[in-house]
Amino acid sequence: MPWVGGMEEEDRKKKDFELAFKKSWDDLQSMDPNDVARRSLAEYDEGQAVFSLKFMGTEYHVKKDERAVSTREGERTNPFYAFLIVHYLCGAKDIPLANEHISFRELYGGDVYYQAFKSRAIDFIRREFENRPGELVQKGVEMGGEKADLGDFSVTIPVFPRIPLTIVLWLGDDEVPTSANILLDKTAGEHLHTEDIAAISEDLARRLSS
Repeated sequence: MPWVGGMEEEDRKKKDFELAFKKSWDDLQSMDPNDVARRSLAEYDEGQAVFSLKFMGTEYHVKKDERAVSTREGERTNPFYAFLIVHYLCGAKDIPLANEHISFRELYGGDVYYQAFKSRAIDFIRREFENRPGELVQKGVEMGGEKADLGDFSVTIPVFPRIPLTIVLWLGDDEVPTSANILLDKTAGEHLHTEDIAAISEDLARRLSS
């Protein structure tokens, strides 16, 4: 019965996620919150024990004692977003942007995830925006980004305070197909794991297209 194996695999992934999430919360609670805020460029309310920071243009509140993440309006966020936000708070370093772009493949282990990253993020963006390139920049600006000066159309979006992603589109013609890329600041891998950056990029691509 093939579906049994599938269910067992899903259960294993769920347990692995729950264990990783618990460890991230444990790590966050063991850290000096003011140091966390300084490193991540978040704000910290000592009276409420709450971090505030923006993720993909939306402000989130992280209640470390309650182990809860919600929007500023109080809407509880999904576990995937919550995990990424807590992971960023734990891992962010107090280093300035290098203002030097790198490709995903240049991240540690980037080659391992690259084909999935290309298919789910880069190729997705190319397909979605090659016939409406202006919307790429418009949507990115609506998410708190700024128009960039790369390719034919590009926008830089601060997915986290210390992790901007720059999405670039080169329009094709009769001889050359349209192409796209997602570029990162050289420091991105100092703050988050490569797998996390891949997941964020894929989610960002879908949010931009919606």
